[in-house]
Amino acid sequence: PETFRRNLKSILHIGQQHYPFAKFILVAPPPVHHEGRLKYQKERYPNQATGELERTLELSGTYAHAVTQVAEEAGVPCFNVWQEMQDNAPEPMWHAYLSDGLHLSPSGNEFVGQRLVEIIQQYYPELAVHPCSHTGLYGNSNAQSNIPQHGPWHDEILDPQNYCHLFKKEEIN
Repeated sequence: PETFRRNLKSILHIGQQHYPFAKFILVAPPPVHHEGRLKYQKERYPNQATGELERTLELSGTYAHAVTQVAEEAGVPCFNVWQEMQDNAPEPMWHAYLSDGLHLSPSGNEFVGQRLVEIIQQYYPELAVHPCSHTGLYGNSNAQSNIPQHGPWHDEILDPQNYCHLFKKEEIN
């Protein structure tokens, strides 16, 4: 974990150095559900399944803690997925956020996506995208944002053979 922490700190520093106007959010790993991981192992590799965990809840928590430390030291927001998943859906409900005990399920992706939207709105409101007031969706031309738009929304491209004129020709700094 100490090597991971040093490497993460270095990656963040390089990003901040080369992209001084970029906004960063560090995201800690999710928890590991032991039983789900072992079940997946047996289903995926029936003849080679060892019955031993290659990752654990404790170890993923150690890495999550390292991410939060780096974020705090660097003064950037952190989304501690490991902690927030368990807080949002106490044992055993957080297991539903994981498809195989490790990777996100559809509900896990929804949880992470919603939390990232909230974190962006909290820490970087100038980057926040607000859903369409009619549909509640983000991916249409009625969604609102202060981010300069340099191209058309997908629903504004009516002729797939003739769309280049819809892109703005301005310098992006």
